[in-house]
Amino acid sequence: MTNSNTHVSVSTRTLVAAASIAGAAVVAALLANGVSLGLTATFTLYVVGMSAMLAIIIRSMRAKTSNARLSTEIDHLKAADAHLRARMHYMMRDAVGDIVAKSDDLVTTPDLPYDEQRRLLSSIRDTAHEIEQTLADVASSHRDDYTAMPHIHTSILLGEELISIASTSPFSDRFEFDIERTRAWGDPAQVRQILRTLVNHTTLGEAERLTLQTAQRGSSATATVSGHGAILPPDTLAALSDDRSQKNGGPGFQAMELARDLAEDLGGEISHVQAFGVSHVMLTLPTPRTRPSSEVIPVTASSEFESIDTATGRSAAAS
Repeated sequence: MTNSNTHVSVSTRTLVAAASIAGAAVVAALLANGVSLGLTATFTLYVVGMSAMLAIIIRSMRAKTSNARLSTEIDHLKAADAHLRARMHYMMRDAVGDIVAKSDDLVTTPDLPYDEQRRLLSSIRDTAHEIEQTLADVASSHRDDYTAMPHIHTSILLGEELISIASTSPFSDRFEFDIERTRAWGDPAQVRQILRTLVNHTTLGEAERLTLQTAQRGSSATATVSGHGAILPPDTLAALSDDRSQKNGGPGFQAMELARDLAEDLGGEISHVQAFGVSHVMLTLPTPRTRPSSEVIPVTASSEFESIDTATGRSAAAS
């Protein structure tokens, strides 16, 4: 007999014993009060007592089971809500910050040239559309399970994303482009967050000029930021070291650590190499060909994106 059967048997015996005691107690109480009972009446009262006790015990057990199930569901909902808040934070933090920074430029510098004002307003509009799409994606998400919100995985043109992010950076004039048509596989919001982190934090390093490059390397897609000297501040660079024990770093460390975790969750990695005075920070991601076979590519317009002029880093109409 297995343990589960033993537990069931023990529970059944316990119920029967408790009900029998209850039935006997009813009969004993009546006899103690001088009530004369026939055999049929005694048996009937005994059965009634047993039934009442069984009903009480069964109801109590069901209530206990129901409470445990509800408690588990509440814990799962709390975990899902925490996950959603974290996801909203990392998807929208940089975008909102970008809007605030450009709005501050417009407010504090009223004598900006018209072309510069137009560029800032266009950038704010594009970023606002990005936030709008992010909110729409989250609103349309469904909880397949309570512990994690599902992510949207699709084919991503890394070059398009990298150029879009770099063009809205306050340091956009420091970037040069070496863009190859490169497709990665993952959650677009997560990939964009990773690329934002790489672009934003490499501008805080020593390099006056930075080269943004994308390439298809066998079964992997890569996006690389390169420059002379140390292109990442030491605190930020520490997040890419093999020693993951440091947990009290500053904002740069935390942002890069989050980007590294996201890349690994997508089946990729972020690496740093420095040689001959040049530093490279590389994001490596799977390609659509190497995605898990259980995943299905949604039908999107990304399959017909325009080609990219590698001389300017801008898209041009495909011939």
